[in-house]
Amino acid sequence: MDREKPPKYLWWHKKAGRLWWLMLLIIGIAVIVIFGDFLWWMIINTSEEDVSIKVIYAVAIVVFTGLLLILAWYQANEIRFQAEKISKTSRTDLLLRIDREYGSPKIIEARIILHEFHCQVFDKKITSNNRNQMIGDLINDMRNKEKQAKKFMYLHNFLDFLETVAYFCKKKDISEDDVRELIGPLRGYYTMFEKLISSLRREVGPRELYKEIEDFANKKNKH
Repeated sequence: MDREKPPKYLWWHKKAGRLWWLMLLIIGIAVIVIFGDFLWWMIINTSEEDVSIKVIYAVAIVVFTGLLLILAWYQANEIRFQAEKISKTSRTDLLLRIDREYGSPKIIEARIILHEFHCQVFDKKITSNNRNQMIGDLINDMRNKEKQAKKFMYLHNFLDFLETVAYFCKKKDISEDDVRELIGPLRGYYTMFEKLISSLRREVGPRELYKEIEDFANKKNKH
């Protein structure tokens, strides 16, 4: 599953509502100040006969401006509604893509391997965290065994998938609840792959390798 940057309109929609309300507030204050000052100027610089007519003109202008502000407010709400609709559609599309990838043949192969490991180490007396660590030992032992290469690559591909999901979660394109319902707890998967991640960092990669899923798991541990 390719990791993509969130569409630009998602960033825009988060800011649009605040900018529109701020603009409307500034325009409203400006209208009140300008026309109030203009009305006062007309009163003190116009003969009594013309005051009433010019006051009517000024009030008419203020009313017209108010109608424009109302129209602008309506357009702002409409734009915000459409942006939220687009955002919801994009989020739904992303969740569907994650769900499809989680059910792809390569990921299913990895899940079968993990379940086999789970059956090997299962013991009711062992906590789920310790069981995941034991599975992690089995995964890490595979990395330099030629006969285990195919299974190892399935697991490595699954780890890449989890890293991508953690990235989207960090960017808040999807929620942690969404992830938990689609693929289960990322923290449990991280525990399974933690030793492999450490080994890969020592042997082939920088410290930042698989940083997204590590940060996600550590953040959950702090709560």
